[in-house]
Amino acid sequence: MADNKPFIPITIATAINELLKKHNDVLFAKYNKTLLIEIRSNINDSFYFIISSSNIKGNSFVIDVEYYPSNGLKSESLKSEINFNSLSSIVNTWVLLIKEYKKVEYLYNEDIANFYAGEYYEKFELDPNDETLNNPLNFEQQDVIYNFYLDVENNLDTAIEKSKLNANNRDKIEQLEALKSNLETLKDNITSTTKRETIKNLSIFLGKCRKASFPLVKEIFKKFIIDVASKTVLHLIGY
Repeated sequence: MADNKPFIPITIATAINELLKKHNDVLFAKYNKTLLIEIRSNINDSFYFIISSSNIKGNSFVIDVEYYPSNGLKSESLKSEINFNSLSSIVNTWVLLIKEYKKVEYLYNEDIANFYAGEYYEKFELDPNDETLNNPLNFEQQDVIYNFYLDVENNLDTAIEKSKLNANNRDKIEQLEALKSNLETLKDNITSTTKRETIKNLSIFLGKCRKASFPLVKEIFKKFIIDVASKTVLHLIGY
């Protein structure tokens, strides 16, 4: 049954496909039935580049785009009608900008979480020359990880309810609720991320959990070893 998703002109599809291949370390496509194209970044969940429509005006093929961030000075998005011939140049420039954010991510009070994330990431057996890491996980592997996320969600709900018993735990509750929101994003993107991106996202999430609560991450990590690492390609060195 058709879902009435707008038709994507082959010229746009081809150009976007090439851009995603070029920048597969930071970009991935996300399905959106109301837009022509939605691109997200694994650098930050809030970064996006979308193409909402296309049209022919005179001798020009134009497209309506919106992207965030639009510059390094203000936290704002930019909506614009551009000539299709400018698409690759604009996306490439945008990628350079979001990569700059990655370089300074330690300034955003995530230094400890990022340190922990790096510690977990290094434990994964990654071969930099393994091209299969740019492929998505298969259905069974996605199912294992999705069920792991559901279990973690239960852990977070329990931790949140326990924290609410103490009126002084407001900051901790906010941290845990932010983790739960992060987890929702991971669940939504599980079928649209590569193996490499999945490993990175898991490492970042585990790092944030460890910063928020060591007992929490200890329980989650044990669950990960038993339920995920032993059943998927996401093996950990020494486990």
